[in-house]
Amino acid sequence: MARPKLGGEFSREKYHTAKLWQIAFFALNNSATNLFLFGMGFVTYYATGVAGLAVMTVSTILGLMRVFDSITDPILGFILDKTETKFGKFRPIMVIGNIILLVTFLLMFNVLHLFPQSLQLIVFVLLQLLYIIGYTMQTTVTRAAQTVLTNHPRQRPLFSIFDAIFTLSLFTFGQIYASQYLIGKYGDFTYSYFIELSFTFAAVGLLFTVLAVFAIRTKDRKEFYGIAEINVQTRFRDYWPVLKRNRALQMLQFLR
Repeated sequence: MARPKLGGEFSREKYHTAKLWQIAFFALNNSATNLFLFGMGFVTYYATGVAGLAVMTVSTILGLMRVFDSITDPILGFILDKTETKFGKFRPIMVIGNIILLVTFLLMFNVLHLFPQSLQLIVFVLLQLLYIIGYTMQTTVTRAAQTVLTNHPRQRPLFSIFDAIFTLSLFTFGQIYASQYLIGKYGDFTYSYFIELSFTFAAVGLLFTVLAVFAIRTKDRKEFYGIAEINVQTRFRDYWPVLKRNRALQMLQFLR
């Protein structure tokens, strides 16, 4: 049997491949959500130091949000299965998820303290809930769309390689930027510090998402989904046995 070639989109074994730059750029979708995740590590400093919320209250809310995150995953997975638009299955979810992330991230770091003290906690919880929804939308695409980009066994590991390089670079330079450059510039976790940090992270996250959308645009079509010739009707209740019995999946939700 002839070995599959990497030059074309389809081989005799029905593998489809992607260009190297497409794999690299699509890995930036995960970098975008990791960037927001890294930035959210500073929300406690803002919420307690600028907005004036109690440290224990903020920590408790952030902990409860992890439980909510585990609930949104199967819901968004079900929605993704049912999504079919002229712009594809994955790109609309990526774009909408990133917009939600951008808006909630910027609001959390820039306007929360402007609300009356009696409303700040409620607004913070609502923003966190919306943030988790946007985060889940974009991360769900990261996991689901990799085989759409390429299902060739010689190319699939490339995504993990690029993702590891980008993630390591992101957290390394992110720490330098947030803990050395911005602290050196503003002296402490001031309101001006959070304005620059939030808008910088939002701009970079948006750029990463745009590049990822561009990378998958030619593959976000039904013939690459692997279900073009299979008529499978899924219901949300079909997910329950998987969630109930799959211990490894349950643990993954809380360790992400």
